[in-house]
Amino acid sequence: LIGFLDDKKQKSDRFNVLGNLSDFQEVYNLTQFDEVIITLNLAHENTIKLLVNIAEYNGVSPSIVAYY
Repeated sequence: LIGFLDDKKQKSDRFNVLGNLSDFQEVYNLTQFDEVIITLNLAHENTIKLLVNIAEYNGVSPSIVAYY
């Protein structure tokens, strides 16, 4: 586990928060990884699609764990 992207928590070493969701590409550029798990409410469909697109563009395998 490299860390988390979270719009609700500040960057933190304690929880391995590496930035916000919008930082996905920047985090990938600094620390390349091959898998990402996206856990967002399905109401955020556009954000999920954006993250999946960025992941696939970089050859990262996305998995989605949706909650309601």
